[in-house]
Amino acid sequence: PAAGRAGEGRQEILFFYGQTILNSDTSETADAYEIAYRRRISPHWSWSAGYVNEGSPEKVRRDGVSLQAWLDGYFLERRLRLGVGVGPYATRVEHYEGGPDRDDVRLSGRVTLAAGWRLAPQWMAHFTWNRTATSYHRDTDVLAAGLGFDW
Repeated sequence: PAAGRAGEGRQEILFFYGQTILNSDTSETADAYEIAYRRRISPHWSWSAGYVNEGSPEKVRRDGVSLQAWLDGYFLERRLRLGVGVGPYATRVEHYEGGPDRDDVRLSGRVTLAAGWRLAPQWMAHFTWNRTATSYHRDTDVLAAGLGFDW
């Protein structure tokens, strides 16, 4: 798409706030936030890089950097955007259970389903569901809403 017209920016900065749900027997929750940069490389493909803080559910605290490739598209005269992103998630993990606290650096996978609605020519409201898949039994879901500004 040509840059400069409403809803056709190639770059976007996004701010999210939401809730982390630890996938355990008691589904502990915590506040979460994320800031991300997304760059469109074709009409249906983009990539993003972001800092994610999943907060501190009772058993684990995790924050780190997420990189994702996105397949997405616009609908309803470019007001609605739907997409799916997938990629690696490098995290610092603090474990709180089973003895003394310990920190680890881990590489996990992250999958995101996203929906956005254009509020103004360069502003879009977003809703995301992020699944962090780990190899150490501490998968999480992060449900978040936020704003994006594109140019």
